Amino acid sequence: MTKTIANQSQRFLSLDYLRGWFICIIIIDHLWLWPSFLIIFTGKAELWMTAAEGFVILAGFLVGYVRGYKSIAKPFIEVIKKLISRSLVLWLWAIIGSVFYLFFAWQENLKPMWGPEIAKNDWTSAWWEITTLQQPYAWVYFLAIYALIMLLAIPFIAMLRKRLTLLVFLVSAGLYILGINLEIKWLIWQIIFVIPMIIGFYFPAIKTTWDKLDLKKQKNITISIHMISLISLVLSVASNFYPNTLPGNLSHQLKDLFFIDYFYPPRLIITTFWFMSLFFIFQKLLPILQNPRWNFLYYIGTHSLTAYICHGIAIMLIINLLPNAEEISLPISPILLNTIYGIFCIFITYIIIKIPIIKRFIPR
Repeated sequence: MTKTIANQSQRFLSLDYLRGWFICIIIIDHLWLWPSFLIIFTGKAELWMTAAEGFVILAGFLVGYVRGYKSIAKPFIEVIKKLISRSLVLWLWAIIGSVFYLFFAWQENLKPMWGPEIAKNDWTSAWWEITTLQQPYAWVYFLAIYALIMLLAIPFIAMLRKRLTLLVFLVSAGLYILGINLEIKWLIWQIIFVIPMIIGFYFPAIKTTWDKLDLKKQKNITISIHMISLISLVLSVASNFYPNTLPGNLSHQLKDLFFIDYFYPPRLIITTFWFMSLFFIFQKLLPILQNPRWNFLYYIGTHSLTAYICHGIAIMLIINLLPNAEEISLPISPILLNTIYGIFCIFITYIIIKIPIIKRFIPR
C-alpha cells in the first residue's frame, strides 16, 4: 500500500474483494472434497488462520467504522436499534439455515452430510440446540457467533464514543481469557471482532497517520509484515502437512499452540499479520481485480451474508447430483475432479445469490 492508493473508497473496495475471497475459501472447505489443488488456497482450514477469522475481522472493522465512527453524531439509541436488529436477523437466519440443512442431512436417500451431535430425527432436541445457538448447523455456524458478538458490540461502541478505548480492549481481553477457560467459543472469538472494531472506529485517524509516513517507511512496514507472514505460513504448512520436516516433536507442539479450537494468543498474533498481509496484497491487486472477469468475487463480497447462508445449497447439489471420482466413467484423476467441483461450487453459489427471490428475502 502506497500513497498512490490512499483514498478511502479504494481501500474499502479492496475489502469487498477480500471478503469475497474469504467466502470462496469457506465454500471450498465446507465442500470438503479432497485431494484437490485448491488446498493451495485453503489449507483445508488447518493452517494458523482460516477464512473464518478473516470474515469476523472484516465484520468487526465495518461495525466499528459504520456504527462507531460514522454514527458518532447520531443518538446512541439509533445505533443500539441497528445492532439489535442485525443481531436478531443473524439469529433468525442461523435458525432457518440450521433447520433447513439439518432436514436434508437427516434424509436417508441423500449422501451423508455434516450434522450436529444430536440423535437423528430428534427434532425436539435439535430445535432447542439450534434456537439457543448451542449447536447451529456447521454451514451457518458463524451466524450464531456473529449474532452474539453483535449484541456485545453495543456496550463497546458506547465506550468508544466516550473514548474509553483502553477499557474496551481490557474487557475484550478479559472475556477472551474467560472464554478459553470456560471453552465458550463466541467469547474467545469476540476479540478478533472487537480489536478490528476499535481500528474501524479510529480508521480515519489511522489513515491520516499512515499517509504522513514517507514511502520508504510504508514499504519497510509492508515488507516486514509480508516476511513475518511468509515465514509463519511455511511453518504452518510444515507442521500440518509435512511434520517430518521439523525436528523432534516441534510439529505436534506447534499444532497444539495454534489449534483453532484453543485460539491461544500466538494464533491471534499470526492471524493479525496474515490478515494485514492479505489486505496489502489485495490492495496491490485492486487494479487487476477491477477487471470484469473478477466481478463475481466483488459480488460475492458485497453479498457475503447471502452467500454464506446459501452456499450449503450448492454443496448439496454437487455431492448429491454429481458423481465422485469412483463413480465417473471418464479417465480423470480425483484431485482434478475435486478441483473442478470446488470451482463449480463457488459459481453455483454465485448464481444462487443472484436469483431475485433470494436477493429479496435473504439478507446481505
